[in-house]
Amino acid sequence: MRVRLCLICVAVLALAGSIGAQIGSQVQPYMGIRCNDVDAERATALKLPELRGVEVKEIVEGGPADHAGMKAGDVILAYNGETVLGAQQFVRLVRETPTGRRVKLEIWRNGKPETVAVTLAAAPATLFSVPSEPASFNERASAFMIEIPDPMVVWKNLMFGTEYESLDAQLAQYFGVRSGVLVRAVAKNSPADKAGIRAGDVLVAIEEHPVATPHDISSYLRMMHDTTKPISLSIVREHKQHTMQLVLPDIQR
Repeated sequence: MRVRLCLICVAVLALAGSIGAQIGSQVQPYMGIRCNDVDAERATALKLPELRGVEVKEIVEGGPADHAGMKAGDVILAYNGETVLGAQQFVRLVRETPTGRRVKLEIWRNGKPETVAVTLAAAPATLFSVPSEPASFNERASAFMIEIPDPMVVWKNLMFGTEYESLDAQLAQYFGVRSGVLVRAVAKNSPADKAGIRAGDVLVAIEEHPVATPHDISSYLRMMHDTTKPISLSIVREHKQHTMQLVLPDIQR
C-alpha cells in the first residue's frame, strides 16, 4: 500500500509540473486539502447514510480549510448546496469558484452532519513552480496537497439543447445505472426541455440503442433517415427509468 501511494504521489508531482506551464499567471482557487473518493468500504466505516461525498485525507496547515476548522476524516457531502458525488466533481466545483468566495460545506464528522464555511484563497505561487534545489520526497509531496484540476469534458448537443458528461464507475453506481451519460444542463425551450428532460437525468438509450458515451448520441443522430418522427429516449431519474419523446428542431427537417 505504501508503494502504491508513493507511486501515486510521484504521478501527481509529474502532472503538476506539466500543468504549471499551462496555468501560468492565472489565479487558481485553493482550499488546501487532499481528498479521496468514498468507496463502499469507507462509507460503512464512516457510518455514512449513503455512498457519496469525498473524504478529507490531509489538511494543508494554514490553508483555507485549516482556518475553517476542517479535519482529516471529514467527508464533504455538499458544496454550496450541490451534492458532492466524487472527487472529480468536487475538484471542478472548487475550480469554478472565484477566489475570495465563501462557500458552505455540508460535512459528515464523527457519525453526524455538520456545516462549515470556507473562504477560498488563491493557490500559492510556489505550488506549480520547480524548486531550484532538490527537496526531499516528503517536502515535495506536502507542497502538492491541493485539488489538482482534473480535466472534465462536457459535451454540448445543439440538436437536443443539452450538455452531457460521461459517467465514471462511482457516478454510475450512485445513479443506479450500468452506463449512460449524465445530463449537466438543459437549455430553456429546447427540444430536451420540451420533452421533460432535466439536469441530473441519466440518458441510457436512444430508441433501442444503448448510450454509454456522448459519442453514441451523435452516432445515432448521424444515421437517422427520418428526422420528422419523435425520438424515444430512455432516462433514469431517481433510480427509476422513464421514456421521453423528443422532437427534433425544424432546422433539421
